[in-house]
Amino acid sequence: SVIGAGELRTNTKILNDGKAIIPLLGPVKLKGLTISGASQYLETLLKKELINPKVELFIIENRPIKVSIIGEVSIPGIYKLNSITSDLPTVITAIEEAGGISKFADLTNISLRRKLPGEERSYKKTNLNFKNLIFKGDQSQNPFLFDGDIIDIEKVKNLEKDFLSITSTSLSPKSIKVN
Repeated sequence: SVIGAGELRTNTKILNDGKAIIPLLGPVKLKGLTISGASQYLETLLKKELINPKVELFIIENRPIKVSIIGEVSIPGIYKLNSITSDLPTVITAIEEAGGISKFADLTNISLRRKLPGEERSYKKTNLNFKNLIFKGDQSQNPFLFDGDIIDIEKVKNLEKDFLSITSTSLSPKSIKVN
């Protein structure tokens, strides 16, 4: 909404190419901008049409994010995760969506790769240890996910004595189908 210009109040979607259709301006590229950055950018564009525009932006609905889950999960693949609340989905949410971990998942060796901003395809990688999350409550091991993240759960190399206690956590599937 533009303060003082109620006729310019609108709900608009940001399209896949990062553009939104704005009254008086037409298509405007907002990709990569924060809410405050997009507000300031729209104000500078609207100054050509209005005397002193003040723009307020609100997120009405988050779009779903797509993540890839590979490795030792029940159903590896690409998943669309909706954020029902204002919170972003986490690694645990994605694993649950993929049907849980397999019985050979190494929960001490989970990698999360995140695409860095820009046109080139470069990623940063972090390793997660869900054993610390499950047994010590370390929530830093369950980060929020962003569009394009890749979760890779490795196969366990050496069975530990607490292997069964790890695989019987809430990360395991609730039921097993037998044909």
